[in-house]
Amino acid sequence: MKASQSLAAILLAGLLIVPTGTALAAEFSPDVGVVTILAPPDTVDSATTIIPRAVVRNYGSQDSSFRVIMRIGGLYSMLAFDTLRAGQSDTVSFLPWTAFQIGYSPVLCYTILAGDSNPANDTMIDSVYVRRPTVRDVGCVSILSPTGVVDSGTSILPAVVVRNSGLLAQTFPVTLRIGSNYEQTIQDTVAALTTDTATFPNWTAFPISLLPVVSFTSLVDDERPSNDTVRGNVQVLAPAQHDIGAVAIISPGPWARAGETIYPVVRIRNHGPVPEQDFQVRFRIGASYNRTSNVPETLPPDSTTIVTFAPWIAIEGRHAVSCSTLLSTDANPANDRVTSAVEVTNPPVLVVDADQSGSINTGDSGSWRFHAELQGGNPDVVELDSLKQTPGWRVAYYDSADKVRLTDTDADGRPDLGLVDPGSRRYFCLRVRAPEGLVGDTAMLSHARLTPTGFLAQDTAVRDSATLTLKLVPEVEVHNFPNPFSNKTRFILGVPEEGRITLAVYDRTGACVSRLFRGRTMSQGVHQVEWVAVNDHDQPVAPGTYEYMLEYQHAGKLDRVRKKLVVSKE
Repeated sequence: MKASQSLAAILLAGLLIVPTGTALAAEFSPDVGVVTILAPPDTVDSATTIIPRAVVRNYGSQDSSFRVIMRIGGLYSMLAFDTLRAGQSDTVSFLPWTAFQIGYSPVLCYTILAGDSNPANDTMIDSVYVRRPTVRDVGCVSILSPTGVVDSGTSILPAVVVRNSGLLAQTFPVTLRIGSNYEQTIQDTVAALTTDTATFPNWTAFPISLLPVVSFTSLVDDERPSNDTVRGNVQVLAPAQHDIGAVAIISPGPWARAGETIYPVVRIRNHGPVPEQDFQVRFRIGASYNRTSNVPETLPPDSTTIVTFAPWIAIEGRHAVSCSTLLSTDANPANDRVTSAVEVTNPPVLVVDADQSGSINTGDSGSWRFHAELQGGNPDVVELDSLKQTPGWRVAYYDSADKVRLTDTDADGRPDLGLVDPGSRRYFCLRVRAPEGLVGDTAMLSHARLTPTGFLAQDTAVRDSATLTLKLVPEVEVHNFPNPFSNKTRFILGVPEEGRITLAVYDRTGACVSRLFRGRTMSQGVHQVEWVAVNDHDQPVAPGTYEYMLEYQHAGKLDRVRKKLVVSKE
């Protein structure tokens, strides 16, 4: 009897916690499935080896490790394992499959996950058709030339791509017809499963018209005649005046710095009445640079294009710059060439170093050391730009020993490092005081990105900067903002070291109204959690005063922070 009573008590206790357990189960319901089968494709040749592949997805709200099975026909069944984060997709590959069984075979891919909450998406079914290999099968793949638009009287070497898709080497006739005045047949020998380019005697573009172009193979006993023939056309036009010219040199400009990497750029125009393509452009800079670039794209009449060349490393001195178009049929050479000049000097360069990162506790101060180095030029005063103040953070420039705040030595209203000689380095410190704590809307308090910037007094365009990125390390802390609120607030959490966090809201009787999370691992830093004033059953809570508690478990210790919030009427 006592045992029965104990069992009943246990069952009763279990019934009492079912609502919470059910909510957790709903939140963490595992669900993985197959999205699509990528391979094998719909049709393959017999004896072809394929890597079967499928896309799977974790539809659930937690990380899951699961098995994936791929079956093809009755002889192939392979297992793979995968681990996906919530909402993540992945492509799973299996061991190779070789297509031996002629005809249709079913393809089946499915996932196996214990406790999967939605088995309807676990399985994907497809099929593959394995066709018999052909022994004698040649055909035309494409016409390489003539195509597009050509001028009347132009001599062109016709060419087509052919393929032997069979299992034996073949010698076979290939015929090409252009309009009604050109027909040529050649013999080609192509190895098994190989592609080749077949060329024919020259064709002179004539007459002026849109001419059909047909090419076909004529292999005796060809097993697949459907791929023997390809068709196209070529437009023959009356001879036009070709006129390509250089319009302007865009780069380099009139000035450059020694050692600078410059990409020469020029603008080209088609002044003629017909489209142009596959012409060349030459760019020269002094005696050190001479490059030619091809323009493969079609340039329509009265349009321009930009041509970029290989980089040039600027050499100190004055250099003549020229660019010329190289169209062999150009009818107006007067506009082919443009010229300019570039003056390359060795001006001053300012380097502010080095980028740094770190962390700082709330309310603490810290100092980070930087330096400014002047390279080239003449001695100059290195000014320091005013730092952009991040709300809650206080920053200032100090000397290299971090003892004296930097002053304005040249009376221009800015702190500076004084006169700096070329080749010398001047150190300074950036002193930072972190926010005292997490107060109000602290979205900007979780970190600070500070950029000390230096520039020359005589040439303000010569400048450089470094970056200091600081992460705020808070005390164990929590508050919500705004407070009071009507329908939505954010909890701001301070986590000094990685630990397990529980956050829950309670009513005046001490009953838990909403448990935002339980035992969640959070990293060091400032975190934000939104609450839309609903209970664990997604029902709006009544206006009034509530208490919330943060529990922080770390290194065997448990800290609790209690605060109050007020839900007001809208």
